[in-house]
Order: sequence, then structure tokens, then C-alpha cells
Amino acid sequence: MLSRRGENIEPHILDSIISSGEEFSPVHESTPPIQLKSERYWDVALKAMQGVTSKRSGTAYRAFADANYTVAGKSGTAQVINIKEDEEYDADKISERHRDNAMFVAFAPFESPEIVATVVLENAGGGSSNAAPIVRTLFDEYFKSIQPPTSVSGL
Repeated sequence: MLSRRGENIEPHILDSIISSGEEFSPVHESTPPIQLKSERYWDVALKAMQGVTSKRSGTAYRAFADANYTVAGKSGTAQVINIKEDEEYDADKISERHRDNAMFVAFAPFESPEIVATVVLENAGGGSSNAAPIVRTLFDEYFKSIQPPTSVSGL
């Protein structure tokens, strides 16, 4: 919804069933778009997500630095256990099952989204360093499959 500024697109697995010559179609109720107090709020959130992948200071900049498409994303790291205020997180000293979960959600191309991906990795650590590269691989494969390879003349 965010990538489409509140417009809800409901996925449908089943369009209709034809049995004994009769066609049955499920009822698909649409959800009204999300309305914000100001349309510029969409711009603030979307530009921030684009910065995550396109600005040098963005947490997932390294994963998407040389992509030939524009991406907007959000990384996340969820703690599995509590760490005391005066303690420092050290994954090497924590049981693997207690390590942070890595998350990354993104869509591309930024200007006109075609693909959305969410990756959650249990006990993998940071979202930008672990989940974002997987999203990058998924997006690369998607865009490679819809864009025919360009030929090099003279070879």
C-alpha cells in the first residue's frame, strides 16, 4: 500500500471456477485507499525509503549501490532476547537461537513499482547486511527476466 500511496491492491489466486458448464466467481471486496491528512506524508515516507538504498548513509546502500533500477526499502533488526542497558550485543557470545532476526522490505522501480519483496531471516543479525542482499538478488533476477539481453554489435 505504501508504494502505491495508500491504494490497496488485493491479490487473487482464484478468478473463477467452471464446473459442469457453469461459471462461479468469488466475491472480491475492495478496500478503500488509505487517506492521510496531507499527501506530502507519502512523499516523506517514500523518499526516506529510497534513501535507505540510494544515499551513501543509507543502511542498505551497499546492497543496491550499482543496481540499474531504483529501489526503496526499509531494513530492520529484531532482538530475540533482552540485553541489559549496560551490556553490549555480541553475537559470538550469544546462542545462535537468541541472535537478532534480520528483515528487509523493498519495492522497485521506485517511480512505478512492479515488484515487492520481504525477507525475514531468523537469527541472522542485521537486516541491511543479511536480508537486503537477498532482496537485491531477487530483484536482479526479476529485472533480468523481463528485460531481454542487449546485443553488442561487431562481435
